Amino acid sequence: MSTCPFCHPTLDPHQTIIAENDSCYFLMHDHEQDILVGSGVIVPKAHRATTFD
Repeated sequence: MSTCPFCHPTLDPHQTIIAENDSCYFLMHDHEQDILVGSGVIVPKAHRATTFD
């Protein structure tokens, strides 16, 4: 998973880490802000098999 944009958010120059803690990032992407300005995604730093793991 070395090319995963969520595991390695700095690989995409258009993606910005807005906030982070030990377990997750809040990411915003310059090219994906068309619909709702200021929106982003909260991504866990560790892969899990399901949402509830």
